Amino acid sequence: MQKAKPKRRRNTLPGADDFPFRSECSISRTLELLGDKWTLLIVRDLLWHGKHTFKELADAEGIPTNLLSGRLQRLIDWGLADREQYQDNPVRYRYYLTDAGMALEDTLIQVMTWGNRYLGGGFYDRKQSIR
Repeated sequence: MQKAKPKRRRNTLPGADDFPFRSECSISRTLELLGDKWTLLIVRDLLWHGKHTFKELADAEGIPTNLLSGRLQRLIDWGLADREQYQDNPVRYRYYLTDAGMALEDTLIQVMTWGNRYLGGGFYDRKQSIR
């Protein structure tokens, strides 16, 4: 007899119910997904800075390409980003945020506001922003 697959909880990301999180704490779980050095910067660049190709994202912060590849794949696997092919030879992709990824905008604004207040950072980097 085959086991019934557990029903995914409403509003959870793909894989969240099966992922072996270290803690039940939602802050801890969010940091497991987004808390490394590069992931939120990739989200920022996709969301605000108009960087959508692998090269644009790699050049933006100087992220090593092996790490960028892994972070983009993780964002795709978790349903926060997706990609579309824009060139055949060689195959190249354009990356974009899904609705779940776009929902991180309020979080980025809060992190940015805190950094501006307590670390002397600015609201955006005029050299990198396309706005």
